[in-house]
Amino acid sequence: MVDTLYQDISINDDLRQVQSLIRAQLNSSTPFIQEALTELVENNGKMLRPALLILAARFAPKKSGSENGSTHRLAAAVELLHMATLVHDDIIDKAPTRRGIPTLHSRFDPRTAVLLGDFLFTRSFQIASHDTDIETGRYIAGIVNSICESEIRQHNTFTFYTTSFKEYHRRIMGKTAALFALSAYVGAHENGVDERNSNRLKKIGYNLGAGFQIIDDILDFTDQSERTGKTTGADIRQGIVNLPLLYALQQDDGSLEKQLSRRPKNGRRLKQIITHTKELNGIERARAVAQAYTHKALYSIQQLPEGEARQALEQFTAFLLQRNY
Repeated sequence: MVDTLYQDISINDDLRQVQSLIRAQLNSSTPFIQEALTELVENNGKMLRPALLILAARFAPKKSGSENGSTHRLAAAVELLHMATLVHDDIIDKAPTRRGIPTLHSRFDPRTAVLLGDFLFTRSFQIASHDTDIETGRYIAGIVNSICESEIRQHNTFTFYTTSFKEYHRRIMGKTAALFALSAYVGAHENGVDERNSNRLKKIGYNLGAGFQIIDDILDFTDQSERTGKTTGADIRQGIVNLPLLYALQQDDGSLEKQLSRRPKNGRRLKQIITHTKELNGIERARAVAQAYTHKALYSIQQLPEGEARQALEQFTAFLLQRNY
């Protein structure tokens, strides 16, 4: 489990400080905001992006990034940014729960949820503005723009068949992978890591994020709802194409395409689609791509300076490929 990993790579104390900073950002002159967001913050997942930022900061010369208060603040900013995107994703996807708790738009209404997501965005930018230079601020703004564009492209895809491998790749690189890359680059650059290694860490983040998203796609076809907090087949129900489906459709004789002609509304047809995708080797081919991205990340990690920081990043990378949540 991720808790064991964090203990092994000595990052638990750092993440506890990041969580405290995130909780502090709920303070507002409007009590409703703190009340509404507390449960979301207390159940904000595995903190993978802050962890990556802190690990990247450890490549800084003559100091540990974990000893730098600005590193923790930047890690909090990245996680708040991630949380904001999740709030908006849930509204778009009409998801009733996330990680087993009701989503904000389910608890309140979509309008309130949008505003709460915007609040998280602004808090993220407020923190980042105090601890980054102008160039890094521009980079963060560019990543947010990329995430928004990728979300728009995804939800303007009305059928499974209008998405190509190129479009899928563009989407995950502009969304999930971009936020991992941001975490790695900002953690390194803002702690004085030289530009060559900062950019190398950015590349590692992109490959980690792509592999992470593909594993997430694969988990959509498994009965892991208790671990993932995500309903099995959620992407299929929402009409979102993912990599296992793309590979299965490539081998399809028309049967799967027919099953997908309408979004499944009952468990029976959903199970048929999942079974068919597995039979057409969509899962295994997607897993091979996730492994390829992970191997690219590991190769780049080998180019970083030797030491505990590199070993910890290698452990973190291997864990993401093996995860089942």
